Amino acid sequence: MKFILLTHQRELLRPTNSGKLALDLLPEQSCLMVWDRVKPNVDLLSYIETSHVGLVYPAEHSNSSKHIVLTEMSHAQLQLFEYVIILDSTWQEARKMVNKSPYLQGLPTIEINCEYDSTFDLRRNQIEGGLCTAECVAMLLKYNNQIQQSSDVLNSLHQFIAK
Repeated sequence: MKFILLTHQRELLRPTNSGKLALDLLPEQSCLMVWDRVKPNVDLLSYIETSHVGLVYPAEHSNSSKHIVLTEMSHAQLQLFEYVIILDSTWQEARKMVNKSPYLQGLPTIEINCEYDSTFDLRRNQIEGGLCTAECVAMLLKYNNQIQQSSDVLNSLHQFIAK
């Protein structure tokens, strides 16, 4: 399983971007693609057409008929995906990205049912139950039985928040 951080352009300049932690810690397993409303990333479109790709997105906001809620017992479900797209942006931007990107709307969506509240407090207006990008990566790693990598991402995030 590889992570595609589909990153809103504004996120690239934000000092509070937690996605860069995953990119630094998991260079072989993650990549960044910049979202563009008018010109979708050609590689992303190719992955969507030729691979098994899921989109991390809450069920209540999803238009997809294929939806998976991840829990501790989700290892087998995650094995269905070669790539998992995580929208690396604010919640408001993530909604816009999905609504303005028809190629994302038909993807199976993956909802992370997290057993803890987000520790990411560097931004305002967070949705209840929402996780930052690094927390999403850590939970997906955990559910995929990559416990050490998950722990590394969370430890790095806690250091990042403490700065």
